[in-house]
Amino acid sequence: MPNIELLILFAVIGVATGPMASTILISPALLAVPILSFYLPVLGLSFNDWFLVCIVTAIVAFLPTHLYAWIVGMKNKTVETQVLIRHTAGMGMGGVIGAQLLSLASVWAFTLAFSLIALLAIVGVILDLLKKSKPILFHPYLGNMPSGLLIGTVSVVSGNGGGVLGHYFCHFKRLPVQLQQSTVEGFVVFISIAAMVGFLYPASAFDNMALQGFAGVIYLPGAGALAISHFFFYWLCRNRGNELDKKVLSMSFVIFLLASLTRMWTT
Repeated sequence: MPNIELLILFAVIGVATGPMASTILISPALLAVPILSFYLPVLGLSFNDWFLVCIVTAIVAFLPTHLYAWIVGMKNKTVETQVLIRHTAGMGMGGVIGAQLLSLASVWAFTLAFSLIALLAIVGVILDLLKKSKPILFHPYLGNMPSGLLIGTVSVVSGNGGGVLGHYFCHFKRLPVQLQQSTVEGFVVFISIAAMVGFLYPASAFDNMALQGFAGVIYLPGAGALAISHFFFYWLCRNRGNELDKKVLSMSFVIFLLASLTRMWTT
């Protein structure tokens, strides 16, 4: 039977990730994974044993919200369709490859990859607060397929759906600010769907600790609880909050990530 306490934990995480993702447009997995690493031991579960389940469940749970945001963006014509079409094939392939690599990775390798993406997210948030341009992370001569493959693979291995690298890539492509977020949502949708397929057939076996409700390494009850909670609070806070709210939440996000990285490397 599903662990009720675990389902409650996933639902409570959605209460935090929904408003943050809606207000300051960050990748919700950057919040969900550290929170799970903090509280799983309280439930008698080791994060070292469950880190793959945590990542996969979070990526799948956040997919409906990203899909909703992308559809709204298409209706409002705030999606750069040509950039999306040119790069989603590579991102999809990268999502599958990243899923297989992550299922073979150790906790140490994941922590390293997560830390690099988290630091990029922190830099991006701080530069946005200072109204400075983001650094260029991609080579101008990198083709559509290789760049998409890189974004998809690195994003999934580091435990998120591509939101962080997607924003840097949109800056590299010099997309207008009003088109960036919805285009990134499209990136995340395709990467997450591909990763979900990869996680249904992981490269290594997984011990489900006698819990029921798994599809591959996706914990379906937890994904459902997190998806419903995250979507509801995302929708509730969408297009709300003033500049002061966004600055406070942005700084809180930076402090939380720095504290999380410190704890992940010292425990």
